[in-house]
Amino acid sequence: MTEQLLHHVEFGAGTPVLLLHGYTIDHRLLLPLEPVFAERDGWRRLYVDLPGCGRSPRLSAEAMGEAVLRFVDKVVGDEPFAVVGISYGGQLARHLVAERGAQVLGTALLAPLVKPSGERVLPGREVLTRDEALLASLDPAETRGVRLDRRAPGRERLERVPRPRAARHPCP
Repeated sequence: MTEQLLHHVEFGAGTPVLLLHGYTIDHRLLLPLEPVFAERDGWRRLYVDLPGCGRSPRLSAEAMGEAVLRFVDKVVGDEPFAVVGISYGGQLARHLVAERGAQVLGTALLAPLVKPSGERVLPGREVLTRDEALLASLDPAETRGVRLDRRAPGRERLERVPRPRAARHPCP
């Protein structure tokens, strides 16, 4: 049986930078970064579809890290490279650093999935006041689904309250 290479889209020439999306999406999640790279010569951008996503073959979750390592071996080779990972792609980027640390020039982790080493203790949520005057001064068309909380004196926070909707996942 022939091993399939992970699908990827490539732009530019120069130092490779591997871009790894989160779980259940595909490489297009990171394409909005392309204009930033396009303005800077010298980067070979490799937008990878993780296993089971986009056009890449399906693999078990346990095999994903090894599949990314094999991709690097085949497409990047021994050349130094940078890696960008978002969400689950951040966890895979950390795996690359652990396995190929000397080869990795740098890492950017965007909202990475991590397992904390200890229990995380956060203070309880406490709304001190509700600023009705501020709420009344906002344009109603712009505040639909917005809630204002004052969590500490002088620290207001506007939150967009997400509306539930049906999720459609492109990856099985």
